[in-house]
Formats: sequence, C-alpha cells, structure tokens
Amino acid sequence: MPMHFMRLNPAPFGLIRDGKKTIELRLYDEKRRKIQIGDGILFENTEAPELLLARVTGLRVFASFEALYQALPLEACGYTEADIDAASPADMEVYYAKEAQQRYGVVGIELAPAHYEIERAGKQALSDLAALAAKLWRHPAGELAAEFSDLLKQGNAALFLARQSGEAVGFAQCQLRHDYVEGTSTSPVGYLEGVYVERAHRQRGVAAALLHACEAWAKGQGCTEFASDCELENADSLRFYQSLGFREANRIICFTKKL
Repeated sequence: MPMHFMRLNPAPFGLIRDGKKTIELRLYDEKRRKIQIGDGILFENTEAPELLLARVTGLRVFASFEALYQALPLEACGYTEADIDAASPADMEVYYAKEAQQRYGVVGIELAPAHYEIERAGKQALSDLAALAAKLWRHPAGELAAEFSDLLKQGNAALFLARQSGEAVGFAQCQLRHDYVEGTSTSPVGYLEGVYVERAHRQRGVAAALLHACEAWAKGQGCTEFASDCELENADSLRFYQSLGFREANRIICFTKKL
C-alpha cells in the first residue's frame, strides 16, 4: 500500500483516532495529487509521540474551501458542537492562502473509520510483544518476553506495537548498532531487527507504519542511516524493503564449524 505522511495538531488527531473526524482537508497541490483511493496516510501528533494509520476511501476535489464547505458535512471535517455554528471557509486560510486555493484547488480526503494506532511499547505490553514475536522467530514467548524486558532496560532499543481497537496486530523491534553495518558509513546505525503483522491485517500499510516509527526513533537517537536484512530466499521481505526506499547493500553466505 502506498504511504503518505501528515502531521496534525492534537485536537484533529484525537478526533480522527476517535472516529469523529473522517474527512481531512488539504490543499490539492502536487504532494496531495499523489494520493489515491486505497492508499494509507500515517498521521503524526505534533505534540506527542503518537502515530495513527488510516486508509483513504475517497477524494472530494473542489475549486475552493468555500465550495467544499457547502458540499461536505462539517462534523466529518472536524468541527464539533462547540464550534460548528461559527464554521467558515476562512478558517482554512490560516493554513492555505486564497491564492494557493485558486492555483491548486482543495481536497477532502475521506478516511476509513477503522484505524491502526502505532505505540511505543513498554513493560506493560511484554505479553503482546512476545506473542507476536513468537510467530515471527519461532521461539517460546516466555523467552522472548524476558529478552524484550532486558532490551527495554538498556535504552538502545525500541519496540513498537500496532493496535486496532486495542488488539495488538503487529510489532517491530529496532536497535542501535555500533559495529559495522553493511553498506553504511556512520555509527551508530538504526537497525530493524524484525517486523511482523498478523495475516488478516497485511497489505494495509501496517508494517510500513511500524517501520516509520522505528526510523523516527533512530533519527531521534542521532542516526543518519537505517538498515535491516532478510534471508536470500525471502522475496516478500525484499520487495517490502525496496518499496520503502531501501537499497540492497550486499549478499553474503555465512559459515560455521565446530572446534
């Protein structure tokens, strides 16, 4: 699923999360013209470490916000009982000048009501993390929970969960690597150790959203490069990484022997 990124103030972010805002209003410029029905949008709260993944179900294009306000239900656009009586197209001029509206037009991006929340996981989520990781790595969940608990204490790793209606449906683990990482020239490097999404929730952008959360964490740790790996025969993983901007750095064969 193609992915787009948008930042939102806490109030509209919360309204989308709670299913009260199902239309996002934007200028229909070159960036937004790339959005297609079925694509995913990853919303980032500007004032808190929260991410929200939504799927685009419709695109309503207008010449101006004045025309849009006459055609679309304003409650779905983020207005509440407290401010809907004073709703005006001029509200959007704070963000987009009339000249820009005339040049590009505007769009109401309709969003599916079922969203995924991406959260930084802590000790309270160890059981959810371990249950998902056990499906990826085929290790006992108890051992993985203990390993994750140790990682959380070290501070050089981050674990993320994707939830839908409170249910954990995907996870990702990333860490800082200070040793040499193939194809990189800096240290430390952010490294995606693993990502897993339940089968029923795949092809919806969840893995890409989890990856984005990992990359944002690594960038916050001072990293300028991010890396990962997959087995040679894992064609699905290869396509996943390539679709999200990774380039192949090397292919190796590993050896071992008993002494």
